[in-house]
Amino acid sequence: MLQPLVIGRLSMANRFVMAPLTRCRADDNHVPTAAMVKHYADRASMGLIITEATQIQEGYSTFVHEGGIYGKEQVDGWKRVTDAVHDKGGLIFCQIHNGGRATVASNVAEGMRIVAPSAVAITGHECAAAFARDGKKQPYPVPHAMTAEEIAHYVKLYATAARNAMAAGFDGVEVHGANGYLIDEFLKSGSNHRTDEYGGSVENRCRFLFQVMDAVIEAIGRERVGLRISPLNSFNNQSDENPEALTRYICSQLNSRRIAFLDVMRGNFYSSVRGADKWAREEYEGVLFTGMGFEVDEAVKTVESGAADAVVFGTKAIANPDLVARSIASAELNKPDPATFYTTGEAGYNTYPFMDPTHLAILRVRAGSHPHSSTPARLARPSPRLARAIMSSRESRPVYTHLFRPCRVGQPTMKNRMVMSPLTRCRADDNHVPTAIMAEYYGSRASMGMLITESIMVQRDYSGFAYEPGLYSSEQVEAWRIITEAVHARGGLIAAQIYHPGRATTPANLTSAGLVPIGPSAVGIPPKAEHCISQWSRDGKAQTYPQRIHAMTAAEIGAVVELFTCAAVNAMAAGFDAVEIHAGGGYLLDSFLRDAANQRTDAYGGSVENRCRFLLQVVDAVAAAIQPDRVGVRLSPLDTFNGQKDSQPEALTTYVCKELDARRIAFVDVVRGDPKTGMPGNAEVWVRRSFGGAVLASQGYSSLGMAEQAIADGIVDAVLFGMQAISNPDLVWRVLTGAPLNRADASTFFTRGSKGYIDYPICEPHSFSGAHIAAGIRALSAANHSRRSSRQRASSLSMPAKERPYFCVSQPLLVGATTMKNRLVMGPIPRQRCDAQQCPTDAMVAYYARRASYGLIISEPCEVQPGYSTYVRGAAISTKAQVQAWSKITDAVHREGGLIYCQLHHGGRATLPCNIASEKDKRVFGPTTEGIPAEYRCPAAFAADGREQPYPAKVVELSVERLKWLVELYAKSAKNAMLAGFDGVEIDAGGGYLIDQFLRKCSNARADDYGGSPEGRCRLLDEIVDAVSAVVGRRRVGVRISPTDLSKGMKDTDQEAVAATVAAHMTERKIAYITVASGSDGYYHAPVPTSILETIGRCFEGIVMCDDNVGMAEAEKRVMADAVQGVCITLGAIANPDIMNRAIHGVAAAEPDVNTLFTHGSDGYDSYPTYAEMRKGAWAQQARKSARNSADYAPEMLDCGTPHVTNNITALNSPVVHASCHTAKSASRGTRSTLTTHDTGSRRASIAARASSAESNQSSQVVIRRDSRASRRESVTLR
Repeated sequence: MLQPLVIGRLSMANRFVMAPLTRCRADDNHVPTAAMVKHYADRASMGLIITEATQIQEGYSTFVHEGGIYGKEQVDGWKRVTDAVHDKGGLIFCQIHNGGRATVASNVAEGMRIVAPSAVAITGHECAAAFARDGKKQPYPVPHAMTAEEIAHYVKLYATAARNAMAAGFDGVEVHGANGYLIDEFLKSGSNHRTDEYGGSVENRCRFLFQVMDAVIEAIGRERVGLRISPLNSFNNQSDENPEALTRYICSQLNSRRIAFLDVMRGNFYSSVRGADKWAREEYEGVLFTGMGFEVDEAVKTVESGAADAVVFGTKAIANPDLVARSIASAELNKPDPATFYTTGEAGYNTYPFMDPTHLAILRVRAGSHPHSSTPARLARPSPRLARAIMSSRESRPVYTHLFRPCRVGQPTMKNRMVMSPLTRCRADDNHVPTAIMAEYYGSRASMGMLITESIMVQRDYSGFAYEPGLYSSEQVEAWRIITEAVHARGGLIAAQIYHPGRATTPANLTSAGLVPIGPSAVGIPPKAEHCISQWSRDGKAQTYPQRIHAMTAAEIGAVVELFTCAAVNAMAAGFDAVEIHAGGGYLLDSFLRDAANQRTDAYGGSVENRCRFLLQVVDAVAAAIQPDRVGVRLSPLDTFNGQKDSQPEALTTYVCKELDARRIAFVDVVRGDPKTGMPGNAEVWVRRSFGGAVLASQGYSSLGMAEQAIADGIVDAVLFGMQAISNPDLVWRVLTGAPLNRADASTFFTRGSKGYIDYPICEPHSFSGAHIAAGIRALSAANHSRRSSRQRASSLSMPAKERPYFCVSQPLLVGATTMKNRLVMGPIPRQRCDAQQCPTDAMVAYYARRASYGLIISEPCEVQPGYSTYVRGAAISTKAQVQAWSKITDAVHREGGLIYCQLHHGGRATLPCNIASEKDKRVFGPTTEGIPAEYRCPAAFAADGREQPYPAKVVELSVERLKWLVELYAKSAKNAMLAGFDGVEIDAGGGYLIDQFLRKCSNARADDYGGSPEGRCRLLDEIVDAVSAVVGRRRVGVRISPTDLSKGMKDTDQEAVAATVAAHMTERKIAYITVASGSDGYYHAPVPTSILETIGRCFEGIVMCDDNVGMAEAEKRVMADAVQGVCITLGAIANPDIMNRAIHGVAAAEPDVNTLFTHGSDGYDSYPTYAEMRKGAWAQQARKSARNSADYAPEMLDCGTPHVTNNITALNSPVVHASCHTAKSASRGTRSTLTTHDTGSRRASIAARASSAESNQSSQVVIRRDSRASRRESVTLR
């Protein structure tokens, strides 16, 4: 319940949702009051607030004193509410509503009719006196049956209300389709008796709802829209002949609309019937809320199980403004007073007490136990993310939303996507029976989504590691049962990895007479490839593996199939949740798969199909014995450990995975590259293309951000952690809270005692992994946060950046209302590829979509004044055609999981008369009559007549009236940007363009309110930001400045004063970010001076970013030092659609072709390859080689992960980095661990759907729909 949750483009701090609760505290004109401001602000610690039902139509009230959202007065009133909630770090949606037949005549304006789908009145109860303007209890009247024209009118009213909600600063809207009000009246057969296209069938009865939804989505964007339904609620005399069918149909139709969330009331006010949420969970692929009568304990279980993604609280939120904090502290809850629910005073509204200060003190210093556990809490590092939500602090930490979502892996459901790799530790006894310390070892790691055990022997007396455990005797089964019970007691899942070492053994490990090393062929492991270290042989000697082994007969192969089957059955008897068949690491099954070890010429050798035969026979037998949905397979197609190699690894992997997919097994666990050599790979992509089940991956994830992104992109569903899990039993807690990681002691990896096994320090509360507790329940603490703490400084990131290349810039970043997946921003540059009407073209759609891997895209400059162009074929966002063209781009970017802001621009005096479309008025405007000095010339590329020439020496001074008009243009353009689907807007106040001309003393000699002092020169920017914020919300606004830019006649005068003034004024306005640039249009003068960044950092409380053409190495350095929180890569983004991916893989950044920057054709526009495309090209190796000499972009990959063994010497690579390079036979040797791991998410949604429009954020489903497997395979793309 305390985990973050992404809804649309927003990130909830926790899973507590405040229900929409009518309280009747607005004034007579339905304007929110001061009491309402306090009421909602007091509850800002909830993950999301949904307002009371808010009327969309003037003169049509349901509750007399509910708030309205239909006029300026109401919008302004709600703006005070949203500002107060946002100031405390909260999120708030407006529930837009019409009561339909659930009102009385005194509540509607004279001449208005009470409307409904049919002329059927509410019976069974009357309108309460508190809900009637005349103060009388009375029956509801027979309503007027709406005409088609009236229905269309109401659809428009909902869309208008949604736009007004955005203007009021809401983060989104919830369409009220529940509880017997207008939309619900259309949905239910009991109230809808129509015989036209709006009645009769389920499809017809839902038509009005989806017309409303589509209109609202078009008005404000799907990511800002939620829906509430109540299929089983009989309130207001509602009933339906088949509520389950109705629910399932609504959900199926919502899936393609990809809205922010669906809020399902699970039952009926008047009975104990429940179940609507279960129907929704089975059908709906997005974020699901549920509510109605939940206690906190039940809510925890609901979210933990994946039955819902968040829980909605009603009366508990009424009586407990600090409900989240009370739940964590186990404080007693206030009881609500129903007598005051619908009165109009403060009593029972803002008079409920907050928690006792002694509880708050505990929260500030401790991370406590779960409120409903009696186990004492251990001291632990607090969670700043949660502290911000509860204590109204301004801190915001990286949010790994996808990493901590539930994930279905066949039969079991993991509570998070962090999986413990199979790690051989050699702690069994001489008879391969698990020991007592193994129970403690595995039990202490139960907070991970799933544990995969070390390699477990399937054949008696045939060992690969001397003291690994077995699963072939009753004694072993009983010992394993103690372990599985310990894991289950703490809420964990555990899978048994069953294996046969094959040729990877020594004679000393074969402890029965007559046993010899076996394999597909008589070829042992080459001495140059691998040695057996002393700890892995019972004679205690380091040695080469046998060079001649026994080639198995067909009968022996059949016998081993039976051994695997018996081990799997024993695993179920021992209480394991699943079985993983080890077909990697160079062990028996892997040696059959790969042609370097398999030289057979019979049915088990030669072709790919033949070499896979043995593995598939094992899978078939095991699946038949224990069910396919409890079976996983581990593959390592690129791993060269134990002398393995294959001539066609991709073809082999593709075939195996297609066969496994046909068998419907639960998961494939794949090692992505070659841990031994440290070479990264993309084997997980081969798996995903061919396999529709869960994909678990390890090796090569260099940061938590990479793991998060891999899951968000749908490439993998979970990530495995190896060495980090060895040394950090509480790894999940440490990642959640930012606590430092323990370092592993390599000398104890394969020893037999408790040292280095169960003695690593633990800081998580004991109750954290309780079986009844959702993964991620964390206690709070408050810290003294500086006012800049909202920037998520690199210095507080949970993993040491020095250990991994580009760790800091790869971290997520909360910017205003959106969460960037990394700290790299594609900067704005005018590429001039629009058409003659300044509409974006299809080429631009592909161009922007391919760069969606950047944390944020800033569009090229969009002109706010129609016909007044700075560039030739530059962009604009003034007309309907332009808005529609931009919407194609934003949709494409969102489908790829990206964020995009629209840059609003006016050139001012930096344009030419030939660029102005008007034939009558070619005047150029500026702050004064002084134009740009003649020595600063306009490039030919930016001139409509194609000639290089000076800018006008004299221009027209903008009057105050004209400035007001310009401010309105910015506001209109911002509104259009929202309609086009942008996530926010950036105001261009740099580059020597209009706003910059006002800011700088050298270009602004005005003597009125818009000139003189720095404050006066900042006035135009202030007014524009205020106007734009009123339209889109201040948390969706950024500003770009360039106080040191010397282009277009700008001079080095009072740059420090400009920077300080802008920063201070923008802090007052609480905008999302400021970007500081040293140039524009691809021309940079020098790095932004440190003093300027320090000045802005000191004066501005939001996110600070820079744009001065730095490389990746410098970007990492600045973010690590907290000089900035994000870095624009402007020129680099042109030639490097996926610069982060290139850098991670050690590929040098490409240089853009400067000759094609501002041309109008396709050459040099979107022809630059991604890293994935480079891998397919003949020049990939050459590019990688050149990277070694490129300090800016190409770091060497660091060793990390599992133990590295060379000639008996075990060396430890950093435990806090990526997957191991020369990993040893650690943990079933399939354990090449990675530091950061991700998994994809919901089984029910296709990868394409999850990657689109914030869907990754939204689709956290846990129910596998088997028909989605094919879509998962077909839709995957390598980003």
